[in-house]
Amino acid sequence: MIFYSEEKYLVRFFISSHTVRVVKRENGKKQIYKLDKLPNQQDLFDILENFLNDLNQSPVVDNRKQNTIQVNQIDVNKNKRIITGVVDSGLYGINSKLV
Repeated sequence: MIFYSEEKYLVRFFISSHTVRVVKRENGKKQIYKLDKLPNQQDLFDILENFLNDLNQSPVVDNRKQNTIQVNQIDVNKNKRIITGVVDSGLYGINSKLV
């Protein structure tokens, strides 16, 4: 989607929907894991929550690719298994927010 703001700047944003599956393929067979019952008793929700909390504490800066990513706000509802927040990402000199 492309829009023009009041200041006549070109504004682009993208809305994405994602499906996450954890699949183990071995000997021609495919096993799909439930996200709360990964191997070694791991839960993808907990892994993702820890990852986003780490990004909230210290942003990642890739000097070679000249980009950054950080989480400025995160809300976790463990009962409903919902994580919402704002992820800031951008190239050097360009900033964008992913909500």
